[in-house]
Amino acid sequence: MLKLIGGRRVLSASKCGLRFEQSCYLSTDEKSNTRRNVKNALNDYDITNSLKTLSIPDSQVSEFSLSHSYLRGSETYGQLVQDYHYALNEPENPKFKIIDHKELKEAYSEYRDQETGEFLNNGSRNSEESRLHPNTLKGRVNRDQIELPDVISETINEYMLIRNEPKMLRTKASEIYVQLYQNELLEPSKDTELDVDAHIASLFLQNYGAAYQTIFELKNRISKFNPQKILDVGYGPATGMVALNEIMGEDFNPLIKHSFIVGPYEMQKRAKIILSRQLCEYNVNDNNSSLTKDELDIEHQNFESITGEDDIVGNVDTKQIKIRTKFLKEIPTSHKYDMILLNHQLLTNKEHFPLEIDDKLDFYLSKLAPGGHLLVIERGTPLGFETIARARQVAIRPENYPNSNTKIPRLYIKGSDFKPKNEIIVQSNVGVKDFIDSEFESDINNDQNLYEVDQRPNYHLKVIAPCQHHGNCPLQLKNPEYYSFGKIGKKLSWCHFERTIKRPKFSIELKKGLRLATRWDSPLDGTGVKGSATGGSGRPNGKDYEVLTYSYLILERSLNDRASLDKIAERTLSNETHNFGHTATNNDSIEEWSRVMKTPLKKKGQIVAEVCNPSGFIEKWIIPKSFGKQEFHDARKLIGGDLWALDAKTKLMASSNAENYLSKLQEKEKQKLAERSLELKLLHKNKRDILNRLANVDYDNDHDKISSLEDKLNQISSIVSNEFEQKPKERKNKKKYKF
Repeated sequence: MLKLIGGRRVLSASKCGLRFEQSCYLSTDEKSNTRRNVKNALNDYDITNSLKTLSIPDSQVSEFSLSHSYLRGSETYGQLVQDYHYALNEPENPKFKIIDHKELKEAYSEYRDQETGEFLNNGSRNSEESRLHPNTLKGRVNRDQIELPDVISETINEYMLIRNEPKMLRTKASEIYVQLYQNELLEPSKDTELDVDAHIASLFLQNYGAAYQTIFELKNRISKFNPQKILDVGYGPATGMVALNEIMGEDFNPLIKHSFIVGPYEMQKRAKIILSRQLCEYNVNDNNSSLTKDELDIEHQNFESITGEDDIVGNVDTKQIKIRTKFLKEIPTSHKYDMILLNHQLLTNKEHFPLEIDDKLDFYLSKLAPGGHLLVIERGTPLGFETIARARQVAIRPENYPNSNTKIPRLYIKGSDFKPKNEIIVQSNVGVKDFIDSEFESDINNDQNLYEVDQRPNYHLKVIAPCQHHGNCPLQLKNPEYYSFGKIGKKLSWCHFERTIKRPKFSIELKKGLRLATRWDSPLDGTGVKGSATGGSGRPNGKDYEVLTYSYLILERSLNDRASLDKIAERTLSNETHNFGHTATNNDSIEEWSRVMKTPLKKKGQIVAEVCNPSGFIEKWIIPKSFGKQEFHDARKLIGGDLWALDAKTKLMASSNAENYLSKLQEKEKQKLAERSLELKLLHKNKRDILNRLANVDYDNDHDKISSLEDKLNQISSIVSNEFEQKPKERKNKKKYKF
């Protein structure tokens, strides 16, 4: 093959391997002659006759007779040389494959059906997904960028936000972000219309994205997803219900749709406006035969029971809006729901951790019907994760089953209609085997039953996602304060996931200007540095999307019929467990696959992924290129939240497991408690000194008189604060939360 070696710009003829690059070392005439020679050579080359060597007259080659290998680098530009090693007509050349013109017409993709042209991999939407292993495609989370429907974003902008002064709206939004940083928890909106609108503008988009992604995960993990009785609880304008309607489509027509908004009535009015823009809210429910009397009463109640004096929002009279979703003043005690969505509801005060979580989870689990699902959504922060981990621990009590970590539904004693006769199960240091032997073994063998069928414990819970096992959470620390313990606290990992969501117009407009478009010096500033905001109406280098971070938990209540209870008892007796490095087989269900915790690290020739394995550990899996072409290709496409079923070549224990840091954290905690104790002793000593001084004051002596009223107030406040610090138990036992 003859090829032309050049410099900067390349003109290529890939069929015959010609390459020419313009060079500053050739004159204009030389360049023109060289191009003409190449063009003539290309015209003489007939690719349809397959193997034919490109020929250039020797007279033209002699012009550049010096061997290419003897030329300096600066002299190779524009030189025409003959490459004998990569000639197209050499059949032993491994770098070229010659295909006949007729064969090229008959070629087809190995990933498509030759006759229909459809993808062979079921569920594939594009050519990228068609190249994935079926299990890899099945284990994927939703990767599409979440987008708020245009009709909803326009409604929020035109009927709510546009009525407020932009400067005031941004000021309130910055206050919400500062409060969120200080308390680490979402709070209900204040009563004013401006506060409610600012709450929607600043938080609704992120909360909607987290709810959408969680519901989508549940829909993909169960075969038939069609909840009929739904309860949504949250601070926003029925955020969970809006996301559910969007996923299910306009034909979604359940029996019951209830929303309990924790906040002012102004938020309910805005929720009605937003929900009224979804077509499924106008479907007529003609099948009320399966509803109870109490459920029918709520379905037919008038909205006047929860309306206020003023139902006008802008130019919309919300009293005239009739939708399927009913807004509740309080959660009814007699109702059971197929699906309950809790948006940031389990913990409202850090000081009440974990007692508030236990009480609220028990309350909402009592409203869950057999076969129903409870979705808990929290912020993707350490406190949000610890809230999720505590709820998981209370629901399945992994400490009661030390010899089994498989996803067998676990008994939830508080929710059961009948308590177990043998209370040994509630002891965390004793296994469940003895209890099962005495309680259920005779039922399985069809011998004498210890219970009547209707008197067995009948409330069992199972984790659908994100956990792939029922053992102790390998990342749970049971104390959110550990994450603030200096350097060691920064090394800790927690379970959270990320997704991008497109910013609608109202979000882009909100995050303009000095307050929200520039970086703050401190998270408590609430505004950017003066002079850092650019002039004009645009957003230089601004993004049209933002990243939402969230933690979630999906619980499923098992059916309580005889067959289901027998199956649960039989599996519990088997004492199934998975060991380190558990690998899914073709017969395993999706529950036996490993959850990818974050986007894998891509190195040269290998992929390093951190996974939550069914063994109950966080493991580091290494998938090199030598392990397999399909495995390596699919591993490169993984992101956080995916399920991985194709195994790995090397498996190591990850350093992010909580047990690696627990001893150091406990030592650090003891040091902090000792320092705190010393501070209290010093305060107590100061208190005695102040009291002695006040007792020994000689008011007849001007020298001993207290100098000012300010000094006296400081002394009294020190005494009161010391007494307050010495009574932590009284403050802890006094519950200040309600639900």
